[in-house]
Amino acid sequence: MVTFENIFLNKKILVYGLGKSGISTFKFLKNKSNVLLYDDFFLNIKNSQILKKLVSFKNILNSKFDAIILSPGIDIDNCKLSKYLKKNKKKNLYRFRYFLLILQK
Repeated sequence: MVTFENIFLNKKILVYGLGKSGISTFKFLKNKSNVLLYDDFFLNIKNSQILKKLVSFKNILNSKFDAIILSPGIDIDNCKLSKYLKKNKKKNLYRFRYFLLILQK
């Protein structure tokens, strides 16, 4: 029997992009890790659970994350966190599709 380690367990994680994929990722990880959320356009969010976990642009720049999960709609070359993401790209930056593959294993 093959077992897979949960690479997101007890980590500080940033979920970037709060569309359907980002919200689903948050719901899955919220009880397993310290999950923080960011979206370029978070003015329309009304869910109090999500609002509590939102972080500002400035706070992200001053924080270190064990993993950053990008929603599919985030273009790393054309987003507000572009420079930050490129600087941290060699670390633990996950595309949502890769995250789905991990979950399916």
